[in-house]
Parts: sequence; structure tokens; C-alpha cells
Amino acid sequence: MALVLTSYPGEATIVLLSALLDLLAKLNCFMQRKVADFSKLPIILRSIVDEIKHLKDPGSEWCSIVESTVEMLETEHSISVKNTSSTSRNAVCANTMAEFRDTVAIPFIDLLFSNIKSRFSEGVVKLLVCSSVFNPASIPTEELALNEYGKEELKVLVDFYGKEATVEFEGTTYTSLPVVDTEEVMAEWTVFKRAFAKKKKAFMEKNKLTKPPTLQDVKAEMESTSAYIDIFPEIFKLMNLILALLVGTASVERSFSKMKLNKNRLRNRISDSTLPKLMRIAIEGPEQSEIDFSEILEVFQKEQSYSTSND
Repeated sequence: MALVLTSYPGEATIVLLSALLDLLAKLNCFMQRKVADFSKLPIILRSIVDEIKHLKDPGSEWCSIVESTVEMLETEHSISVKNTSSTSRNAVCANTMAEFRDTVAIPFIDLLFSNIKSRFSEGVVKLLVCSSVFNPASIPTEELALNEYGKEELKVLVDFYGKEATVEFEGTTYTSLPVVDTEEVMAEWTVFKRAFAKKKKAFMEKNKLTKPPTLQDVKAEMESTSAYIDIFPEIFKLMNLILALLVGTASVERSFSKMKLNKNRLRNRISDSTLPKLMRIAIEGPEQSEIDFSEILEVFQKEQSYSTSND
């Protein structure tokens, strides 16, 4: 096993920590969703942290992981690391596993805990959870449920964005003024959430959606009528702040990925005016399963016939 860790440290470590990487992949997939429901974030974090803690406990699973590592290296790299004696082999396995836990696994898990704690502090998680109050999927339709909806979450948001904040950095004091008016936000919220629920329903009916739209969709629909911005100026400020809460670089990476798919080697002459339109459809458009292609074809045929008749 010493040969394994010496000759192939990267591959051996990845296989040995495969269970840990699977857990990180779950968290990564959740955070990189186009529309993430942050109200579920505490449950997902708690579940992942508990599973990671379990990996620190010594047990038979470590030896089985070592066995799978040995099997992988023998099969893929023709490295013989097994002993002929099963007794000595078990002893080597146990000693190697203990060394691996102490020098590689436990320090890595502790570092991971530290990173998760700094990235998802209690205040950050609370702010993200409360931001889900603007999630169209969470808005209730019953009048009775709307009466109490979002009051506590909104208090947390305005407590963060509606107060002056001061930080010290390298000996200099920086002060941030309140971004929103606390009293105005709370006053606007009572009427706004009802208008928001109606716009969500109208948007779904107009676009024949079976799933709730995104906050961007409903916000854009409301902004098409300037009266909403005039009536709820502080709420719109707060929504813009919520949309600016970048918890990862997935959206930026997704944009570059879509650009590469649209402007590839075979379509390298797409104009600068057409490319942004194609990217917007690819990034913000509906899922392919929700698109009625027969309706699109019908519209396209009408436009073609109209163009031919004018010629």
C-alpha cells in the first residue's frame, strides 16, 4: 500500500476520499442550480455535515475503501500491492488505513469543515433562507396564508440592508449607509405580495407554464408596467439586491458555456447583435420540455408568408 500512496498519491487519495467527494458534489449541484430554493439549504447542509462527520469515525468502511483502491490500481495500472498471506495483508491494511486517516483523511475533512463554516456562516445561511421569500414557488395563493406570509423573513432582510454597517480593514474604517428604508419596505410588503402572486399566476397562464416562473421572470413582468415601480420602490430595490446575491460562479460559467455552444466553429460568423439574443434564450428561456415547437413553427410560417406577400 505504501507503493500505492507513493507512486499514485493523487489517484489513490481521490478513490479513498470518493465518499467525501460524492457529498461535496451534492452540495455543489444544489448551489449551481439555475433556480435554487434556499429555504432547503439548512437541511441539506446539516445532512452533508453529518455524513462528513461520520467519515471521521474509524470503522470497517475504511478497510473496504482501501481494498477498492488496491483493486483499481491492480486492474487499471497493473500494480501488484496485495500480499500472499491474508494475515499479513490484513495487518498492512489496518496500519496503512490508520496512517492514511491521520495524515490525509482527517486533516482534509477538518479543512473542509473550516471552509464550509466560513462559506456558510449562520448569518449567511439565514440571509439566503430569508431571500427565498421572493421565490415565486413559495408564494401562497390563499388569502389567509398571504396575510402572514413573509413577515419574519422580511424583518431579517431589512435588518441587514436597512441599517448602517461599519467594518475595519487594514486599519481603515469603512461605513455602508442603509440601502433600503425599513419602514417603507414593511409598509409596501402587505400590498406587494398580493400583486406579486397575481402577476405570477398571470405569467404562468400567458406562457402556458406548468412550473412556477423565476423571480427574474415575474419581476420583469411587473417592471413592464411602470406603476409597480412607482408604488413599490423599496421592494424593487430589495429584489435587485436579492438577485445580486451570487453564492457561486456557476451563472458566469454557464454564460460562457452557452456562448461557446452558440458560437462554435461552424457558426463563427454570428453577428454581435444576434449572439446576445441567442444566449439570452439559452440562459433565461424555458426548459426544452416546456416549449411547444408546433406553436413556434406556426408563428414562423406566418412570418414567412407575410414576408413573401410583401415582396
